[in-house]
Amino acid sequence: MDPVEAVKPKKKTEKQDVSLKTALSSKTSKTTSAAVQTGRIQIMEIKMTNKTNTHLEVEFNDRRQTVYVTTRLLANTFGIKVDDDLERRLRSQMPVTAEATLQGNKITDITNLGPSEAIPAEDSVPAEEKLCTVRTKFVKGVSDANLNQLLDKLLERCVINDEEMQTVRTKSRAEKARDLIDTVRRKGTKASSLLIHTLCEVDLLLSENLKLI
Repeated sequence: MDPVEAVKPKKKTEKQDVSLKTALSSKTSKTTSAAVQTGRIQIMEIKMTNKTNTHLEVEFNDRRQTVYVTTRLLANTFGIKVDDDLERRLRSQMPVTAEATLQGNKITDITNLGPSEAIPAEDSVPAEEKLCTVRTKFVKGVSDANLNQLLDKLLERCVINDEEMQTVRTKSRAEKARDLIDTVRRKGTKASSLLIHTLCEVDLLLSENLKLI
């Protein structure tokens, strides 16, 4: 009886090997990367929150979905301290509108969309009066870099115009701060509220020191 010759496995051709690696690479890429989307969202509900992350139910592209965001970023966006009952204060204003960048189901960047959505301070002192009482400390405490951020954001939100921004920007740091707070304060409560809110976004520590939040 002739011995049975062992069947040797067929070797993969170079073409088959390259094709397999390409397919695996494509599959891995699709599963590990998440699409980045930017647009307007409405925060409808807080599902769960702790000091690290907050899970939200939002409406985005006409569809409701659950997303999460770092609690610090969410608090800074709406000018609220993390320990200052964020859930209660934010929930009382819902639905809240914001501009957000989402990667998968994570919000990586979020911007509040103006004074109508800002979380108000829990007292009856008009915003322009608040600015008046903190004017000296603001001028002493705000940095030049943060002043430039304030100017850009206030221009985007139509609180100041191009001419006002250029006039303020050319001055020294202290004069720039003095001119900015006075220009906005003279525009009334809405503009003053937005300056306070924007300062909370740009410099939370100074906002806390000025007791604006």
